[in-house]
Amino acid sequence: MIDKWRQRRAELRLADVFLRGPQGELELAWTCVLAEWHESMFGAQDARVRLTKLAWWGRDLAQGVAAQHPLGRIVARAGAERGLDAARWTAAVDAASVLAIHDDVDSDAAAGCARWRPLAEAVAAIEQGLLGQPVDAETVSAQWRTETLLSQLHAANAPLLPMNLRARFGAIERWREGLPDGWRALHAEWGQPERSRGGMLRHLRHRLQRDFWRRLCAGRQPEQAVALRPVGLLWHSWQAARAGRAE
Repeated sequence: MIDKWRQRRAELRLADVFLRGPQGELELAWTCVLAEWHESMFGAQDARVRLTKLAWWGRDLAQGVAAQHPLGRIVARAGAERGLDAARWTAAVDAASVLAIHDDVDSDAAAGCARWRPLAEAVAAIEQGLLGQPVDAETVSAQWRTETLLSQLHAANAPLLPMNLRARFGAIERWREGLPDGWRALHAEWGQPERSRGGMLRHLRHRLQRDFWRRLCAGRQPEQAVALRPVGLLWHSWQAARAGRAE
């Protein structure tokens, strides 16, 4: 299950080098569970399928040590040991379900930020309980919004690309081709946090997305902006590991 996400997500490719022992295994498993949630939220065209998948995750994690999913079992067992009850998982899945069925384009960036806040707060609370490190909900929200927008850019509808900025800078096709003024405006309105809090992988994603936004705002196309050289990944992973240990 972890190999699946190593292939898809740059921040996991060197994770084993820097994440060691039970705590490292837990952080890696939790990051992959969040990736599974994101796929459940947006991977299927049918909203009923999305909701069914998320409901399954909520039930499975609420079982604690009896969870069925291999990654979920690691996370749920640790959650039970640390006093995270079923209500925590239910609240997070409920917040994810609201986002999973939202297909309307946001009126402005503030509306998108507000829509993601309940899930970000639920995830941050769980993550802090699991890993024992302070986690900022604003960072969680910014990271998930960036990831989600990237996944939406080649769809017919990208709800996170707000209507006011489309009216100002052009239709979604122009954004795909590289639209630095538009990306700068969205970045400014979203208010990306300058620093992150949490474990190594939370810091690493912050660093990778920070560079991604810099490239977008400089005029790169999204596919070019997300590209990362191996030496860059190694450097960011090392710096993120140092930041995670310092929390």
